[in-house]
Amino acid sequence: MAITAGLPSLDLARDMIERLGDREEGIARWIRSPPPTAASRPDPAFAAAQLECLVKGFAFSPQLAMGQPPLGKARQKAVAEGAVEMFLARYESRV
Repeated sequence: MAITAGLPSLDLARDMIERLGDREEGIARWIRSPPPTAASRPDPAFAAAQLECLVKGFAFSPQLAMGQPPLGKARQKAVAEGAVEMFLARYESRV
């Protein structure tokens, strides 16, 4: 709600929310992709949300809610790698 309030048009807000949803669904689709024999497969939507929150907690929310500057390239890399490492430590044997 707060995101869309700051955008200059309702169409732009809808487009942005739709594109975010498309990206988030892609992560869940990837998690669903293991063969059906994978033991203890995680709930794809839940696992995808966890990964997204790991990234957004550093690279979206602080900039939007607290006016922090965008992450530099080195920090982007550190956030992405750290999120993936943490995610895989939890799910690697399950996805």
